[in-house]
Amino acid sequence: MGFRWRYILRTLQRHTAVPKLLDVGAGNGYFVYLARAEFGLRADGLEISAAEADFARDTFGIELLRADLSIVTEKYDVVTSFNVLEHVKQPTTLLTEMSERLAPGDAGADDPNPSCIHRRLPASTAGTWSVRPTTSTCSPGRRCRRC
Repeated sequence: MGFRWRYILRTLQRHTAVPKLLDVGAGNGYFVYLARAEFGLRADGLEISAAEADFARDTFGIELLRADLSIVTEKYDVVTSFNVLEHVKQPTTLLTEMSERLAPGDAGADDPNPSCIHRRLPASTAGTWSVRPTTSTCSPGRRCRRC
């Protein structure tokens, strides 16, 4: 389990020695946990769901930031967001806010679900932050619980 996250974290390590990472929409915190425990990264997660943040604390022993991205003032080497953009009303605003949290010259990543994102974001923008092709439980004819 977690091979996808490990692939992404290995890719990030090839480009930055010990990046400071922010995962926006961290969900259950597993990506943040792996970044810290297996890759030794300085990683924070931001999650608005109390249930997901509680799960991260109880299962992985990590505290996620329980707030909106607007309260984050630190700069990060890497800002990630997986399967989040397709669930927000203004994805370009979120991308702008994420880029504002990046240290100069650093990178962001998102892994959107194309069956949702294409309705809200132009195709030319949708792929600009992807680290790899998307994989998601949400697909045409089978929607996730948020869609």
